[in-house]
Amino acid sequence: MLRLAESARQSGQATTAVAELWPLVARLEARATVRTIGPADMVRNTRLGEILVDPRHGLATLDGTPLRSEPAQDVALNRLYFL
Repeated sequence: MLRLAESARQSGQATTAVAELWPLVARLEARATVRTIGPADMVRNTRLGEILVDPRHGLATLDGTPLRSEPAQDVALNRLYFL
């Protein structure tokens, strides 16, 4: 998600800044009400599964199927690295 400063959104320059960074075909518009979007607004995301996390071992399951992922090999430095 790209968060733009409120001042850039209000001045109308947010769309220009994003268009310079990422040239897209679709029209971009700054939106002020994205924090009100909830599960009911996601029409293609209707599946709700039962997620359980074992507090002892940290194993997460979705509908009884274990969820696993491999550790990251490379992690990009972010601003917290420089604190």
